[in-house]
Amino acid sequence: MNKRFLALLLAVMFIVGVTSIPAGAVNNEDEDFYIHIYYGTINTSTGIPARVKEDYSASYVNYRNKLDGTDASGPYRFEVQIWGGYTVNGSFYDCSSYTYTGQARTKAIVTMGTVGLVRNDVAERFGVGKYGQIYGKMVDGGATGYAQGYWSVDSIGSYNYYNQVIG
Repeated sequence: MNKRFLALLLAVMFIVGVTSIPAGAVNNEDEDFYIHIYYGTINTSTGIPARVKEDYSASYVNYRNKLDGTDASGPYRFEVQIWGGYTVNGSFYDCSSYTYTGQARTKAIVTMGTVGLVRNDVAERFGVGKYGQIYGKMVDGGATGYAQGYWSVDSIGSYNYYNQVIG
């Protein structure tokens, strides 16, 4: 193999490695979540503001670990909902259980050690550039606690969906 070809091959490998698209969010701003999960109430992530929804993708949820690489923690399973609204401090509505057109979905039940997507209609209902937020709720027969992992309101990549379309 001549030196010129080898140098070209190494340069191409370097460019591909540097410009690879990371898995996770379109906006590449994954954030840790810290949600108090308890009976009868839905809660949002403590201290994390709503996120700008940049596209029509599902939301990414990682309940395997936190951004610093440590293990996720909290109840073995809980329900995740993605809520949306026009403004960061305005009224928010559940956009994960039913589609904007009224098509029902199963609940998004997240289990410890998994990574997946939550279908939502934040962009369809409020428009791109509006806001989405992660919420959590205890499931029947589940435990209370503080769920910790990370999420993003937008996503890329191939993952299973936590909530399926019914019908």
